[in-house]
Amino acid sequence: MLRGRALEIVDERGKVRAQLRVFPPDPKHKLPSGDPYPETVLLRLIDPNGRPSVKLATDVRGGGLYLGGAEDPTMARLGAEGAEARLELVNKDRQEKVIRP
Repeated sequence: MLRGRALEIVDERGKVRAQLRVFPPDPKHKLPSGDPYPETVLLRLIDPNGRPSVKLATDVRGGGLYLGGAEDPTMARLGAEGAEARLELVNKDRQEKVIRP
């Protein structure tokens, strides 16, 4: 058994390439709703340039998956918060599509 507050995997140069961490609640930072930021568990997979290209997160509101493209703002984000689900797609030209059931 491995226990701790965070786990980091580094490459041969010592750069962090994967991180699993529990972030405590942060009342100083607010969500768009105005609520304080809740405790969050976050897994990041980081590309060779130091950019987190994959994020998987969960908190008391729900969970989400973020997949970043090679260039900002290209990304796909799938999330469920409360009783709502959402899929957001953004390409390099900032063309965006949001799908909600």
